[in-house]
Amino acid sequence: MTRTQISPKTARGPIKIWGGELRMANIKSAKKRIKVTEVKTAQNRMIKSALKTTIKKFEAAVAAKNVEEAQTSFVKVTKALDMAAQKGVVHKNMAARKKSRLAAKLNALA
Repeated sequence: MTRTQISPKTARGPIKIWGGELRMANIKSAKKRIKVTEVKTAQNRMIKSALKTTIKKFEAAVAAKNVEEAQTSFVKVTKALDMAAQKGVVHKNMAARKKSRLAAKLNALA
């Protein structure tokens, strides 16, 4: 079996896609880094998904012109953005820009 035919199901260790082909790590630290990266990627994906969901809920409340719901969801969105920026999932300037634009939408509603 050549290197390009290795699949994650048939491999006996951590696999990393590198330059379009699958490669299996030989060094113990490299295997650990692959595993840690997969776990962190999954966590970051989960945080981003939850963030997008809270933003969509806020924008739905703004579209429905529901001021009370928009205000409560704005607090949740700002908290989620700050936490994501603190953990490095999103850039702090991106979080600040989003909060500013969402605050402008909330102020236009009120």
